[in-house]
Amino acid sequence: MNQSDGEANPSISRRKLVATLGATGAALAAGGIWQAFNGNASVVESVYGTSATVDAQEVSFRYAEGLPERTVAQKLRERVSVLDFGAEGNGTSSDSAAIQAAIDFLAGLGGGGVYFPKGEYRLTAALQLPSRITLYAEPGTARMIVSGTGLKVPLLTTAHCETDFTVFATDIHLYGLDFVNDLTLSPGSYFDTYCAWHCANVKHVSMQRCTSHNMGLQYMTHAVRYWGNYWQLLLNNTNPDIDPAVTAGLSPIGGDLNASFLFAENETVVQEQALLQMFRYEFCEYGLIRDNTSVRGAISGWGGSAVIDEGGNLQHYRRCRHVNRVNNRLYEPNALYIINGYMCNDIGNYVERGIDLGIDFEGCFYCTAANNTVKNTGNGSLATFYASIGNKFIGNTCMEDGSAKNINDVFHLGSKWDPSSGNTLIVNKGTGFTNRPGSDECVFAGNELTWLGQEGAGIINVGDFSHYTFRGNKLMNVVFDMNFNNSGNSLISHNEFHITQDVKLDIIDIGDLSGTAAEWTTIEYNTFYVKAKQSAGTSVINLFNNAGQPVKTVIAGNRIYDKNNNIDNDIAYEGASTGASTIHVLIMKQNLMKKLHHKSAKRARILLQLEGNFGLNGKSFPSGDGPPIIDQLGDGVQLASGTKFPYGNLEGKTSEGLIAIHDGFLLADAQQRQASTAYAQGDVVWATVISVDKAYFCVTAGTTGPGGFPGDEETSITDGTAVWRYIGRRQVMAEYGALSF
Repeated sequence: MNQSDGEANPSISRRKLVATLGATGAALAAGGIWQAFNGNASVVESVYGTSATVDAQEVSFRYAEGLPERTVAQKLRERVSVLDFGAEGNGTSSDSAAIQAAIDFLAGLGGGGVYFPKGEYRLTAALQLPSRITLYAEPGTARMIVSGTGLKVPLLTTAHCETDFTVFATDIHLYGLDFVNDLTLSPGSYFDTYCAWHCANVKHVSMQRCTSHNMGLQYMTHAVRYWGNYWQLLLNNTNPDIDPAVTAGLSPIGGDLNASFLFAENETVVQEQALLQMFRYEFCEYGLIRDNTSVRGAISGWGGSAVIDEGGNLQHYRRCRHVNRVNNRLYEPNALYIINGYMCNDIGNYVERGIDLGIDFEGCFYCTAANNTVKNTGNGSLATFYASIGNKFIGNTCMEDGSAKNINDVFHLGSKWDPSSGNTLIVNKGTGFTNRPGSDECVFAGNELTWLGQEGAGIINVGDFSHYTFRGNKLMNVVFDMNFNNSGNSLISHNEFHITQDVKLDIIDIGDLSGTAAEWTTIEYNTFYVKAKQSAGTSVINLFNNAGQPVKTVIAGNRIYDKNNNIDNDIAYEGASTGASTIHVLIMKQNLMKKLHHKSAKRARILLQLEGNFGLNGKSFPSGDGPPIIDQLGDGVQLASGTKFPYGNLEGKTSEGLIAIHDGFLLADAQQRQASTAYAQGDVVWATVISVDKAYFCVTAGTTGPGGFPGDEETSITDGTAVWRYIGRRQVMAEYGALSF
């Protein structure tokens, strides 16, 4: 290179070179390239010294002596600007064709980045965004303006898979772009109609530091759902063992999903009374969604269905997998939810005034929500529905005050959502999978749940689940409702209940916890602080069994602090009618309480064991606390060591325990009545009468007759010189399992 004559190349002058580069060339000059070519030559002189124009491909240069030679075109391709292809960026003229030309140019070269200088780019036609293309701008400088009347989705990555559902586009990235829909939306919900980027069958894609107004940012789906017959197969499917996604062509074990995506530091704002999807992702795996903020824009994942009203069966592949949502902030979304997810995590998110739910796992396996904050949702702060295995909600903070109870009316949603009274903090409902071994599992641990309404209570609503754990949570004016739910094997343990106003409900209400296979429900080591007067008839723990299922309940180690008698009953129970074929087994031991109440006037069939309970004054329960200690004592009662009980309420005794006589059951197994045997008053025996084992109390001492037992359900049965009274049907304990738990 001969610097003294001012030539950058023997075949072209520096003036022609700068003229060729145009505005971009000036920017390169400012970066110091020309000093290597021209010494102290003036850039202005070089630019304005000629009007000749030469194609950049024809101009070669070296950055400095001794470095490789390249063409100017190669240098320019490192940063292709939409202005180089005719975009004006004035907000009025259509820039769609120019932007598409820039994209197509780079696509023809194998890919690259398209730069948007500061400006407003009006789009009037959808742009095709293929593999290995990046669109980028300095955040906050490039506005992409569309009108929802004519263009609802400006960017499309779909052409590659509309006919071949196995083809994927890869390595597509959007950075720093602002999307504006200048249409005023009508009130209501727009599920997938307004979004900046619609893509199907993609891998290794990202959207970062982009914004949108009155439109969502990204809708990611799969060709089998969008152009295939997935939905028709789903609607036609009546066999729960058939996965329609497999029938539609997807693998039963994965590997053919959208994969490896990043959605980060984006922002969506939607006008009042309208609801959009900020980011909707379907049939996908391995994604990170972090640090996004949205107002009335949802973030939701969908992994398909198998039976449309159940969210997929247990054997079906969950196709929303390994997606993590971290530190996102959502205001008035429909929910932060996942349907049919597998090992997805929600960590540190904030959701306020959710139209439907806060954080929702539906048909999910092994998903975790931890350290999230949820405030004032229409239907519940935290939720699981349908088949659910191994999901965990840990360390979340949830607050409800009832203000979201009419939120669907605010958004003109009609029947699309059906908000509750706005006082539900946890809702867990299973459908169709009750008590399948190892199936319906859900754990809530270490959460803080607060009802801020001026009256009533927040609700935890649980139903149709088994293997359910609620442990170590702190609740303020929040009650636990497990009524009529066909659940079992549930654990409510080590929780704190603080009651500072009249909640108008039982604090823990448990009913009909069985389903197809009876399991234990355990309420243990909880602490209750009842600091305000409660409505008449309410209880700290209420148990009932109206359906007559074989319920088994343990209440152990609970502490009930109610020095001012603010609540009528510490523990109340009732069971099925005497005609029911099964009974309720109830064990209460080592509790600190004052009052136990049998609520049913129909002498419900309950086996009751009291062991080692204590009153507030430290004495054994129930002695020392004054009447009424036990009201309307019902069926069989067994008293084990550590509990004192007034004998006047019972009749009959055996060497192993005590029995009640009100149409009750024999808890400790008495001896079978023997012929020609002497019995003392108060002895209890059993005998078979008309193929039914029945228990009898000896009211007159004597010797039985030499033959079979002559009695039935009578009050005075002569048997030799002994006289008996019928006291109830005999029930052998082995039939229900040991009462020690």
